[in-house]
Amino acid sequence: MCPCPIVVPVLRVRGVHCLMASFRKKEAIVLARERVRSVWVAVVAALGGLVFGYDSGAMSGALLYLKSAFNLTVFEREAMVSMVIIGAMSGSIITGWLADRWGRRRALRWASIGAGIFAIGTGLAPTYTWFLIARFLVGVTVGMIVVAAPMYISEFSKTRSRGAASATFQLAVAVGLTSSYWGDYFFAQSRDWHAMFAVAVIPALLLWLLLWPLPDTPRWYFLKQRNSDGTKALRFLWQEDSQQISFETARITQELDATKSLGTGSYRDLLQPGIRLALLFGIGFSIFQQFSGINTVTYYSPTVFAIAGFAKKDAIFITAIIGLITIAATILGIALIDRWGRRRLMFFSLGGMATAMFGLGLAFRLGTRLPGMDILTIGSVVLYHIAFSFGMGLMGWVLLPEVFPNRIRARAQSMGRLANWVANFVVTISFLSVVKAIGPADSFWIFVVIIVLATIFIARMAPETKNKPLESIEQYWLNGLRWDSKEPDVVPPLSNP
Repeated sequence: MCPCPIVVPVLRVRGVHCLMASFRKKEAIVLARERVRSVWVAVVAALGGLVFGYDSGAMSGALLYLKSAFNLTVFEREAMVSMVIIGAMSGSIITGWLADRWGRRRALRWASIGAGIFAIGTGLAPTYTWFLIARFLVGVTVGMIVVAAPMYISEFSKTRSRGAASATFQLAVAVGLTSSYWGDYFFAQSRDWHAMFAVAVIPALLLWLLLWPLPDTPRWYFLKQRNSDGTKALRFLWQEDSQQISFETARITQELDATKSLGTGSYRDLLQPGIRLALLFGIGFSIFQQFSGINTVTYYSPTVFAIAGFAKKDAIFITAIIGLITIAATILGIALIDRWGRRRLMFFSLGGMATAMFGLGLAFRLGTRLPGMDILTIGSVVLYHIAFSFGMGLMGWVLLPEVFPNRIRARAQSMGRLANWVANFVVTISFLSVVKAIGPADSFWIFVVIIVLATIFIARMAPETKNKPLESIEQYWLNGLRWDSKEPDVVPPLSNP
């Protein structure tokens, strides 16, 4: 019998299987490239967090040696720490306008080169006045980075993974802080505070170089009516998925058309319906985040340990170890943020922060030199870092860029960051004076009360933005802090989530 009737169908079936296998392999390669590019965008922009983290943390260890180098009073030490915050306020104010005019990417590149130059200037400071001026200019660039970088990541991320992508900024902040702590410890033997600051030029230069080949965000291009560039930027992210590119283009342009009465966005427009509540939440969240005491354990951890009786070098070493724990906690938060959602993570975070501050106050109330109080002091600081890092610390970079409409996002984010820096400044400039006036125990217990108030505020106002497209979030504010029941989490089709 001729074998053809059997062989031909078999060959056809095998051919179909080969074609399907080849198609699946090609699809897997394309998907892998998309994921690599998504991660690449997030990691490069998050290097801004590394710059911010290092510049913030370097002061904590250096402060112990700057006191004697410049013969500083308590107020002069507070002013030295706070000067970078004053600069950051200025940077935050101008960056909304710059990011709208120049683009998010270009604003970031200018900020990064400035951060590197002024970091060297800080390290070379021969006088107290020079140091203050250099730290102010570092602060301006840091203020620009913390507005532009999270916005760049949020606008250039896929909806389902936007939380984790935006949270990479906090991870970079944690890595920067930890690097600065270990840098402080390394240079503590020689008491070389100059090097502690100058090393910050390295992450700043890396950020400037790695941003070069990347496009700006699709939403900024469409905002500027550069539609072909916007499509190219979407193609950079979505590769060959023409259906998804068309869908994203339609979603962004429809939202921009719906809000075109706002023009290019101005600060006056922040008071319009649908934006007022978002702005109130952004400012309130920023203030509570800082008033919950994060900077007392960022800038003053070694000082707190010194007050508790630890030697200077030991205080810096303990802080450096805590930095490593902070990185681990941040990674945990990144893993959970798109699973648990924003609100649930914040509530767990606030509970841990309140417990930690209560324990820290208790250690100082009972007497830090009593048996076991050194463990309670260290344990409370560790718990605070863990709780803040996996929750509230992430949300400053994830939630704030999400809650504002596209057209007004840059200006609104600037106002939120400005509120954050003002609150940061108030806490930083007053902490040592408050400790001196009422004692460390009562100072830390004040933070417990503030954290409870922050919990109530978030429970009442915070939207759950998990799986919500950026273009749909304005409806939450227009509906009086409620989601439209007809609004799906992610509008289909999302073939490559």
